[in-house]
Amino acid sequence: MQKPDKKQSIAIAMVLIVTALLAALILTQGRATPGGEEAGHGEHAEEESHEGPGHGEPDEHDEKPAAAYKRGPHGGKLFEQGGYGVELTIYEQDAEPEFRVYTYQDAKPLDPAASRVDVTVERLGRAPQRFTFRKEGAYLKGDAVV
Repeated sequence: MQKPDKKQSIAIAMVLIVTALLAALILTQGRATPGGEEAGHGEHAEEESHEGPGHGEPDEHDEKPAAAYKRGPHGGKLFEQGGYGVELTIYEQDAEPEFRVYTYQDAKPLDPAASRVDVTVERLGRAPQRFTFRKEGAYLKGDAVV
C-alpha cells in the first residue's frame, strides 16, 4: 500500500475538518428551547396514530423545511386534522433524548390515555426504529432513547 503524498494528506485533512465543523453545527442546532423545556426535534420522525377521529399519517413525501411546520405549545411539531392534534417533541434536558407526545381535541389538551400513537423513525443506513408510547403525566412517553 502506498503512502499518501502531501497533497492527498492535506485534502484528507480538509475533508475531516469540514466534516467536524458540519457535525458541530448540526449538533448545536435546535438546542434553544424558547417557551418551555421541550426541544422540538420531531421534524425527523413520522407519526401514525390508531385511534381518535380524523387523524392519519403525514405524507411521507412531504419535504417542507422544518421552519414551515406548525409548532405546538411545547415547541414540538404539530400535526392537526379534523380538530384532532398530535404534538411530537423530543425531550432531552438532563436525560437521554426521548419522544413525548401531547394530544389535543379542538386545541384543548386530551387525556393522553385516550390515544394510541406509534412513531417510526427512518435514518439513512439504518433499519427503521419503531417507538410505542405509554402515558406519563400529561403526555405519552416513547419506549426507547431517540
